[in-house]
Amino acid sequence: MNKEDNYILSIDTSGGNCILSLSNQENSFFQEEVQLVDGSNLALTFIDKLLADNELSLYNCSYIAFVNGPGSFTGIRLGAAMVQALSFAKQLPIIIISKLELLAMQACNQFNATKVIVCLDALRFEMYVGQYYLDPSSKIVIATKPDCVYKQDKLKAEMSFDISEYVVICDQVDACKQLLTQAKDIKSVKELQGSAQMLALLANIKKDLAKSNPIGQVLPQYLKGPHISVPKN
Repeated sequence: MNKEDNYILSIDTSGGNCILSLSNQENSFFQEEVQLVDGSNLALTFIDKLLADNELSLYNCSYIAFVNGPGSFTGIRLGAAMVQALSFAKQLPIIIISKLELLAMQACNQFNATKVIVCLDALRFEMYVGQYYLDPSSKIVIATKPDCVYKQDKLKAEMSFDISEYVVICDQVDACKQLLTQAKDIKSVKELQGSAQMLALLANIKKDLAKSNPIGQVLPQYLKGPHISVPKN
Protein backbone atom coordinates (compact mmCIF):
# COMPACT_ATOMS: atom_id res chain seq x y z
CA MET A 1 0.00 0.00 0.00
CA ASN A 2 1.25 3.47 -0.87
CA LYS A 3 2.00 5.27 2.41
CA GLU A 4 2.65 8.70 0.96
CA ASP A 5 0.74 11.71 2.25
CA ASN A 6 -1.62 13.93 0.28
CA TYR A 7 -4.72 11.94 1.08
CA ILE A 8 -8.04 13.76 1.06
CA LEU A 9 -10.56 12.77 3.73
CA SER A 10 -13.99 13.49 2.21
CA ILE A 11 -17.13 13.69 4.34
CA ASP A 12 -20.81 14.00 3.36
CA THR A 13 -23.37 14.24 6.16
CA SER A 14 -25.89 16.31 4.18
CA GLY A 15 -28.33 13.42 3.88
CA GLY A 16 -28.40 12.61 7.59
CA ASN A 17 -26.16 9.61 7.01
CA CYS A 18 -22.38 9.78 6.66
CA ILE A 19 -20.55 8.98 3.40
CA LEU A 20 -16.76 8.85 3.65
CA SER A 21 -13.88 8.54 1.22
CA LEU A 22 -10.12 8.58 1.64
CA SER A 23 -8.15 9.13 -1.55
CA ASN A 24 -5.04 10.41 -3.28
CA GLN A 25 -3.72 9.97 -6.81
CA GLU A 26 -2.79 6.34 -6.13
CA ASN A 27 -5.39 4.90 -3.72
CA SER A 28 -9.05 5.29 -2.86
CA PHE A 29 -10.99 3.81 0.07
CA PHE A 30 -14.71 4.23 0.69
CA GLN A 31 -17.37 3.94 3.37
CA GLU A 32 -20.92 4.31 2.03
CA GLU A 33 -24.03 5.41 3.94
CA VAL A 34 -23.18 5.05 7.63
CA GLN A 35 -26.23 5.95 9.71
CA LEU A 36 -25.53 8.69 12.25
CA VAL A 37 -27.90 7.64 14.98
CA ASP A 38 -25.63 8.95 17.76
CA GLY A 39 -24.23 12.08 16.09
CA SER A 40 -20.69 13.27 15.62
CA ASN A 41 -19.01 10.82 18.02
CA LEU A 42 -20.20 7.93 15.87
CA ALA A 43 -19.07 9.73 12.70
CA LEU A 44 -15.60 10.22 14.18
CA THR A 45 -15.54 6.52 15.09
CA PHE A 46 -16.20 5.59 11.46
CA ILE A 47 -13.52 8.03 10.28
CA ASP A 48 -11.03 6.49 12.70
CA LYS A 49 -11.99 3.01 11.46
CA LEU A 50 -11.62 3.96 7.79
CA LEU A 51 -8.14 5.34 8.49
CA ALA A 52 -7.07 2.44 10.71
CA ASP A 53 -8.36 -0.23 8.31
CA ASN A 54 -6.02 1.21 5.68
CA GLU A 55 -3.08 1.72 8.07
CA LEU A 56 -3.34 5.50 7.81
CA SER A 57 -4.01 8.43 10.13
CA LEU A 58 -4.96 12.08 9.76
CA TYR A 59 -1.23 12.81 9.54
CA ASN A 60 -1.37 11.20 6.09
CA CYS A 61 -4.06 13.67 5.02
CA SER A 62 -3.40 17.03 3.39
CA TYR A 63 -7.03 18.15 2.91
CA ILE A 64 -10.53 17.56 4.19
CA ALA A 65 -13.39 17.74 1.68
CA PHE A 66 -16.85 18.52 3.04
CA VAL A 67 -20.28 18.48 1.39
CA ASN A 68 -21.78 21.62 2.94
CA GLY A 69 -25.37 21.18 1.77
CA PRO A 70 -28.11 21.77 1.04
CA GLY A 71 -29.82 18.91 2.82
CA SER A 72 -30.45 17.81 6.37
CA PHE A 73 -30.04 20.81 8.69
CA THR A 74 -28.89 18.57 11.54
CA GLY A 75 -26.56 16.56 9.31
CA ILE A 76 -24.91 19.64 7.79
CA ARG A 77 -24.49 21.34 11.18
CA LEU A 78 -23.06 18.15 12.66
CA GLY A 79 -20.66 17.65 9.78
CA ALA A 80 -19.53 21.29 9.76
CA ALA A 81 -18.65 21.19 13.46
CA MET A 82 -16.76 17.92 13.02
CA VAL A 83 -14.84 19.13 9.95
CA GLN A 84 -13.91 22.40 11.69
CA ALA A 85 -12.53 20.47 14.65
CA LEU A 86 -10.50 18.09 12.47
CA SER A 87 -9.23 20.93 10.31
CA PHE A 88 -8.04 22.99 13.29
CA ALA A 89 -6.52 19.97 15.04
CA LYS A 90 -4.37 18.90 12.07
CA GLN A 91 -4.11 22.26 10.26
CA LEU A 92 -5.81 20.94 7.13
CA PRO A 93 -7.39 23.20 4.47
CA ILE A 94 -10.97 22.39 3.49
CA ILE A 95 -12.40 21.66 0.05
CA ILE A 96 -16.08 22.68 -0.09
CA ILE A 97 -18.48 20.69 -2.28
CA SER A 98 -22.17 21.43 -2.84
CA LYS A 99 -24.55 18.48 -2.60
CA LEU A 100 -26.18 19.59 -5.85
CA GLU A 101 -22.75 19.81 -7.48
CA LEU A 102 -21.94 16.27 -6.34
CA LEU A 103 -25.20 14.89 -7.74
CA ALA A 104 -24.64 16.75 -11.03
CA MET A 105 -21.18 15.17 -11.31
CA GLN A 106 -22.69 11.73 -10.68
CA ALA A 107 -25.28 12.34 -13.40
CA CYS A 108 -22.64 13.41 -15.92
CA ASN A 109 -20.59 10.31 -15.14
CA GLN A 110 -23.44 7.80 -15.06
CA PHE A 111 -25.74 9.13 -17.79
CA ASN A 112 -23.15 10.79 -20.06
CA ALA A 113 -24.87 14.12 -19.47
CA THR A 114 -23.19 17.45 -20.19
CA LYS A 115 -25.93 19.67 -18.78
CA VAL A 116 -27.75 18.85 -15.54
CA ILE A 117 -30.48 20.38 -13.39
CA VAL A 118 -30.71 18.99 -9.85
CA CYS A 119 -34.00 19.43 -7.96
CA LEU A 120 -34.33 18.23 -4.36
CA ASP A 121 -37.24 18.50 -1.96
CA ALA A 122 -36.72 21.44 0.42
CA LEU A 123 -40.05 20.90 2.25
CA ARG A 124 -42.81 23.55 2.53
CA PHE A 125 -43.52 23.07 -1.20
CA GLU A 126 -40.06 24.32 -2.11
CA MET A 127 -37.18 22.76 -4.03
CA TYR A 128 -33.42 23.15 -3.92
CA VAL A 129 -32.29 23.74 -7.50
CA GLY A 130 -28.83 23.59 -9.07
CA GLN A 131 -28.06 24.16 -12.76
CA TYR A 132 -24.72 22.83 -14.06
CA TYR A 133 -22.74 22.09 -17.20
CA LEU A 134 -19.71 19.83 -17.58
CA ASP A 135 -16.57 21.78 -18.41
CA PRO A 136 -14.65 19.69 -20.98
CA SER A 137 -11.22 20.95 -19.97
CA SER A 138 -11.36 20.56 -16.19
CA LYS A 139 -13.85 17.62 -16.26
CA ILE A 140 -15.76 19.29 -13.43
CA VAL A 141 -19.33 20.60 -13.37
CA ILE A 142 -19.70 24.38 -13.30
CA ALA A 143 -22.76 26.13 -11.85
CA THR A 144 -24.55 28.27 -14.42
CA LYS A 145 -25.84 30.30 -11.47
CA PRO A 146 -25.74 29.87 -7.69
CA ASP A 147 -27.70 27.01 -6.12
CA CYS A 148 -31.06 28.35 -4.96
CA VAL A 149 -34.52 27.56 -3.61
CA TYR A 150 -37.72 27.92 -5.63
CA LYS A 151 -41.34 27.48 -4.73
CA GLN A 152 -42.43 24.26 -6.40
CA ASP A 153 -45.27 25.96 -8.28
CA LYS A 154 -42.81 28.55 -9.64
CA LEU A 155 -40.25 26.02 -10.87
CA LYS A 156 -41.59 25.82 -14.43
CA ALA A 157 -41.57 29.61 -14.78
CA GLU A 158 -38.00 29.84 -13.43
CA MET A 159 -36.92 27.17 -15.95
CA SER A 160 -38.31 29.16 -18.88
CA PHE A 161 -35.05 28.78 -20.85
CA ASP A 162 -34.48 25.86 -23.25
CA ILE A 163 -33.98 22.80 -21.05
CA SER A 164 -34.14 20.26 -23.88
CA GLU A 165 -30.43 19.50 -23.47
CA TYR A 166 -30.64 19.05 -19.70
CA VAL A 167 -30.90 15.83 -17.72
CA VAL A 168 -32.91 16.48 -14.55
CA ILE A 169 -31.95 14.67 -11.34
CA CYS A 170 -34.62 14.84 -8.66
CA ASP A 171 -36.17 13.14 -5.66
CA GLN A 172 -39.74 13.98 -6.73
CA VAL A 173 -39.90 12.43 -10.19
CA ASP A 174 -43.65 12.79 -10.73
CA ALA A 175 -43.62 16.50 -9.87
CA CYS A 176 -40.61 17.16 -12.11
CA LYS A 177 -42.19 15.28 -15.01
CA GLN A 178 -45.22 17.54 -14.74
CA LEU A 179 -43.25 20.76 -14.35
CA LEU A 180 -40.22 20.17 -16.61
CA THR A 181 -41.80 18.44 -19.59
CA GLN A 182 -39.19 19.70 -22.08
CA ALA A 183 -36.19 18.18 -20.29
CA LYS A 184 -34.00 15.73 -22.21
CA ASP A 185 -34.50 13.14 -19.46
CA ILE A 186 -35.63 12.97 -15.85
CA LYS A 187 -33.90 10.58 -13.46
CA SER A 188 -34.45 9.77 -9.80
CA VAL A 189 -31.68 10.45 -7.31
CA LYS A 190 -32.11 6.82 -6.31
CA GLU A 191 -30.73 5.75 -9.70
CA LEU A 192 -27.37 7.37 -8.96
CA GLN A 193 -24.60 5.07 -7.79
CA GLY A 194 -21.14 5.46 -6.31
CA SER A 195 -21.58 8.54 -4.12
CA ALA A 196 -18.34 7.97 -2.20
CA GLN A 197 -16.34 7.31 -5.37
CA MET A 198 -17.62 10.50 -7.02
CA LEU A 199 -17.00 12.44 -3.81
CA ALA A 200 -13.38 11.30 -3.90
CA LEU A 201 -13.00 12.14 -7.60
CA LEU A 202 -14.53 15.61 -7.22
CA ALA A 203 -12.40 16.39 -4.17
CA ASN A 204 -9.21 15.43 -6.01
CA ILE A 205 -10.13 17.52 -9.07
CA LYS A 206 -10.87 20.53 -6.86
CA LYS A 207 -7.59 20.07 -5.02
CA ASP A 208 -5.70 20.03 -8.31
CA LEU A 209 -7.53 23.20 -9.36
CA ALA A 210 -6.48 24.83 -6.05
CA LYS A 211 -10.10 25.20 -4.97
CA SER A 212 -9.80 25.01 -1.18
CA ASN A 213 -10.77 27.12 1.82
CA PRO A 214 -8.56 28.29 4.71
CA ILE A 215 -8.08 26.03 7.72
CA GLY A 216 -11.26 25.76 9.78
CA GLN A 217 -13.40 27.78 7.36
CA VAL A 218 -16.62 25.86 6.85
CA LEU A 219 -19.65 27.64 5.42
CA PRO A 220 -22.79 25.47 5.65
CA GLN A 221 -25.11 25.95 2.68
CA TYR A 222 -28.64 25.79 4.02
CA LEU A 223 -29.93 27.98 1.16
CA LYS A 224 -33.09 28.88 3.00
CA GLY A 225 -34.59 30.48 6.05
CA PRO A 226 -38.28 30.38 7.02
CA HIS A 227 -39.44 32.22 3.88
CA ILE A 228 -36.49 32.41 1.46
CA SER A 229 -37.37 31.27 -2.05
CA VAL A 230 -35.00 33.28 -4.24
CA PRO A 231 -31.44 32.63 -5.45
CA LYS A 232 -28.70 33.12 -2.86
CA ASN A 233 -25.48 34.86 -3.91
